[in-house]
Amino acid sequence: MKIGDKFGFIDKSGTTVIDVKYDEALDFHNGLAPVKVSEKWGYINKSGEWEIQPQYEDAQPFSEGLAAIQTGSKWGFIDYKGTLEIQPSFDKAKSFTGGLAAVQVGDWKWGYLNKKGEFQIKPAYYLAEPLTAGIANVRVGWEGEGPDSGYIDVNGNYIWTLSR
Repeated sequence: MKIGDKFGFIDKSGTTVIDVKYDEALDFHNGLAPVKVSEKWGYINKSGEWEIQPQYEDAQPFSEGLAAIQTGSKWGFIDYKGTLEIQPSFDKAKSFTGGLAAVQVGDWKWGYLNKKGEFQIKPAYYLAEPLTAGIANVRVGWEGEGPDSGYIDVNGNYIWTLSR
């Protein structure tokens, strides 16, 4: 919940369970929520205690055991203890879904990493959405440049493309 310019957390009945004191806050996933204080993001548990101290420029909720975090200008992934599992070396990152995470490298090139930090689908897309039911929406060019959107499977094979 947000009151003024600060965030806190309520339960289903609307009772405040974690005081309104954070500059920003995202939802709890797997028992932890990313919250921002004094320009840094960290993770609290459902009691409002710090599990991972504020130290990141940006942070996403945990998904499939890992969370995307930004250190300096690069994104990587941590586990529930804050241990770096995939080193920050990406320009942008999205959460893991279906065992893969969309990450951006260089000039608008998105690809998909596995949990070992290896590209399962090499960066080749202008935009890449998270996987849903084993498929992901991707765009290979700027809007209006012809058939540029489609859906790929977990191996990067097109299963459907937009025809105009």
